Amino acid sequence: MKNSWMAPLVPEYFGLGSDAEVVGQFFQASTLELVKDGQLYGIPFEWQCSMLYCSMKVFEEVGLDPMKGPSTWEEVLEYALKLVKYDDQGNIIREGIGQSYTGIWTLIRWLPSMYQLGGRWLSEDGKSVAFDDEIGMKSIQYNVGWTVKHRVSMKGFEVPGVSGLEGSPYRAMWVSGAHSPASIKKNFPDAQYQVDWNYIPYPTWEGGKESDGGLAMGPFLQQRLGTQGRNLEVHQVHGRRLAWSFVRRWILPVDYRLDGHNRG
Repeated sequence: MKNSWMAPLVPEYFGLGSDAEVVGQFFQASTLELVKDGQLYGIPFEWQCSMLYCSMKVFEEVGLDPMKGPSTWEEVLEYALKLVKYDDQGNIIREGIGQSYTGIWTLIRWLPSMYQLGGRWLSEDGKSVAFDDEIGMKSIQYNVGWTVKHRVSMKGFEVPGVSGLEGSPYRAMWVSGAHSPASIKKNFPDAQYQVDWNYIPYPTWEGGKESDGGLAMGPFLQQRLGTQGRNLEVHQVHGRRLAWSFVRRWILPVDYRLDGHNRG
């Protein structure tokens, strides 16, 4: 924005009449850095699509099928209890399932499972918290239970000399995004898909609705047009239309995105 290399948002592509109306669709704090001279240059945006990964050799060690894996969260816990490993003093030396305890990743792990149960992060009018109901608490307690009640994972779990636990023999399962294979390759160059590690479709609750673990939140997407594009009016208009039509697709209500109607 500082160098005028970015084209401002076109409100009409969102079905709205002004930048202020578009800004009004988001939490104010999320757009503060995206507005200059009253014009909006980007929107809050990120898509996380998670899946369940597993260490094939650890699964095989305890007699579980790594090509199938658990399909429900109830089964995930059953598997984790079989996969976790302790030393003689009761300390975890292999996590049954790993999880994050800080930052945005905590929400990315928890929110989709809550949506599967029919819960919500906010009320429909967006004015009050809605996750502190029975459904939200069930989802929170389930995730907390991995560490506190069942001891299949541990905050701060590390293995000396191992730079990353994903793909290692010290973490049997973990929930992560499509970037996880690259992390595995970086830390364990010889690791092979469906030889050393595998991924399993995102689990659901028994009787709950399906979800791919997608979560829209976090950083913003900015439309970037170089100086050449800005000097070509036809190119600029076409580029804006394509870019903001794409963006509009992702600002539909989260429940609409998560139950699959926008796929394809």
